[in-house]
Amino acid sequence: MSRVGAWHIGIERLDLAHAEPFAPPLPERHLLAPDGRPVETHVASLYPAQQAQQRLFDYARPQLEFHGLLRPGDFRQALRDLRLALTLPRQPALQAAACLLGERDEDERLLQMALNLLHKV
Repeated sequence: MSRVGAWHIGIERLDLAHAEPFAPPLPERHLLAPDGRPVETHVASLYPAQQAQQRLFDYARPQLEFHGLLRPGDFRQALRDLRLALTLPRQPALQAAACLLGERDEDERLLQMALNLLHKV
């Protein structure tokens, strides 16, 4: 037996020979672009630009479990429930947090009034 035909080196397996020419099919997912058109690159998806800005947007958006707070009515109801929960225990730190929520509501009302005036002008 020759060295190429030895069991530990050389040809791994033999395939059945066919009379017709062998043309392996191309995968359907990765079809080639028509002649004259460039192939689309995927560099932007592999190496996204502005990762720092995207990270800041991710921090600014609420998590999925708080998606209900994006609706104004649910947000107001959550603030009311929070204010009620802060005023019940009668602890000074919680009372200060409730006062801060009240000041936030006053600021929101002032901003709404200013926005309405800007719309009228």
